[in-house]
Amino acid sequence: MTCATSGGSIGSPPAACRHSPGTATARVFACAISGKWGYLERPWTATAGDFVYEAPGEGHALVAYDSAEPMKAFFIVKGPLIWLDENGEPDGFFDMHDHIKMCRERYEKAGIGAGCVNSLFR
Repeated sequence: MTCATSGGSIGSPPAACRHSPGTATARVFACAISGKWGYLERPWTATAGDFVYEAPGEGHALVAYDSAEPMKAFFIVKGPLIWLDENGEPDGFFDMHDHIKMCRERYEKAGIGAGCVNSLFR
């Protein structure tokens, strides 16, 4: 099953779901806040308090495992995420413009208004 993350710095997908495979163009730092998650290609499972480092160009598929608590993690991503197809080839990307668009949509839906996001930029 594939699911989408929240699009912000803190990801919280539904329990027991898998994110589309991808890679980052720069280092990624992650801290597990709650729940259980990992990468299908790796033998470890992150739980609350764990720190994860991803080297640039390392392909993986994030998976949130069933847990009593929802999977939440704080990610520091410098640069775009590159989505990979079933052959490991680039198949799209997700960058700051996508984050900003999602934030505007969420602020609008919450009644705060997209203009609030616009005020954060020069």
